[in-house]
Amino acid sequence: MTAVQLKDNEEAVERTDRDLTELAKAAGGLKKFIRAQAECDALKETATTHTDPVLNALEPLLHGRVGEPLPSDEYDKAVKEAQERADEGIPPGHEDFRTKEPELAAGDYLVWVQLMAEARHRGCDVLLVTGDVKKDWWTNRGYDIPPRPRAELLQELREQAGVGLYMLTPSELLRWAKELLELNVDEGSVRDLEQLGEASADKDSEDEAWTAESLAAFMDELMRRYPSRVLSSSSRPRACFRRRLA
Repeated sequence: MTAVQLKDNEEAVERTDRDLTELAKAAGGLKKFIRAQAECDALKETATTHTDPVLNALEPLLHGRVGEPLPSDEYDKAVKEAQERADEGIPPGHEDFRTKEPELAAGDYLVWVQLMAEARHRGCDVLLVTGDVKKDWWTNRGYDIPPRPRAELLQELREQAGVGLYMLTPSELLRWAKELLELNVDEGSVRDLEQLGEASADKDSEDEAWTAESLAAFMDELMRRYPSRVLSSSSRPRACFRRRLA
C-alpha cells in the first residue's frame, strides 16, 4: 500500500476540491431527478392509505382471512419457547436471535405457532409463501435444484397437525400463477422479487388468496412433477393460508 500526501501539494488540493465540488453538484442533480421521477410515477390520490387504490382492492380480498393475534399469555409463552428453541438450533427463526432482541427475533416462531394452530383447526395441508430465504426455513440442495422446506418443519407440522407443508417464495408464486393460472404476470415484478430474495440470501451468508380451481390446478401440477412427495389425486390435499396481524 502506498501513502499519498495531498495536503502539502497545492495543485493536488485544488484539483481535489474542484472535483469534489463537481461530484456534489452531480449528486444533487441526480437526487432532484430521482425525486421528480418518483413524483411522476406515484399513483394519484395516495397521500393517505385509505385512498390507496391497491389497499382498497386488497381489503375485500383479505376480509375474514387475517388471523387474530395471540392472546397475551400465549404470546409470552411463545416468545419464551422461541428463545429456548433458538438455543438448541431448532427452526424456524433461530437465526434471528443472533442479531435481534428476543421479542423481535421471535417473529418467525410466532408465525409458525399460528400456522400450526390454523392447520390443526382446518385439518388441511399448508402452502406457505415467504420471502424469508434464510437457512432456518429452507434446505439448500445446491446446483439448480430448488431448495425445500427444512425437514424439521415438515416433521413438526405433521406431528402437531397431521398435515403436510409446502413452501414457495413470492417470485415462485408469481411464476406458477403465470404458468398454471394463465395470469398476466409482469416479468419485471418477478425479477424484482427474485433480486430481493437474492439480496436477502447474500446478507444472510454474510453475518395472497387462491380460488379452489386455481389451487386444484396447482396441486395437480405438483403431483405431476413430484409424485413421490404428494398424495394421490383421489385424496388431493387442500391448502390453508395463514396471515398474522402486525
